Amino acid sequence: MGVDFAYAPAHLYTYMSQSVRATYYSPAIAQLYRDGMPNQCRFVRKLVEAGGPIMAGTDALVPGIALHGEIRALAACGVSNFEAMKAATATPGRWFAIYKPDAERFGTVEAGKSADLALFEANPTANLSNLDRISAVVTAGRWLDRAELGRRLQDLPRRNAQEIARLKAAAAK
Repeated sequence: MGVDFAYAPAHLYTYMSQSVRATYYSPAIAQLYRDGMPNQCRFVRKLVEAGGPIMAGTDALVPGIALHGEIRALAACGVSNFEAMKAATATPGRWFAIYKPDAERFGTVEAGKSADLALFEANPTANLSNLDRISAVVTAGRWLDRAELGRRLQDLPRRNAQEIARLKAAAAK
């Protein structure tokens, strides 16, 4: 599966016991996922063809850091790039607006909605490889350019390792 725990939130890493990590991210489980993928893809395609909503999610892997992989997996199932991107943006925003009306409004770029967004050098709906070409991110009203994102990503494994050590020491007390 190739989950890179260096970029996972430290609290998630320490929450997951070694046995959970070894079980859920083992080669045997990865093979079960691969074996079941054709049926899952058929289901997803039929749902989209019928006009049903789909949502990308990262809860089965590491929350947050696996979203681009989820978008690519939907496209590999035969869902258009546009529908795959919508599954990670507008559809979850619409779902939250319906089922959790007090939730922060997100999912589309509109006045009054959360301003967190990624800006790409080229359109991901034209080619999903453009997901890897993030030029900037706006989060909590702050502009983070490519250089700043690179610095943060470079430093994240070190900061996570420090936090994991701190959490382990606190748990040992």
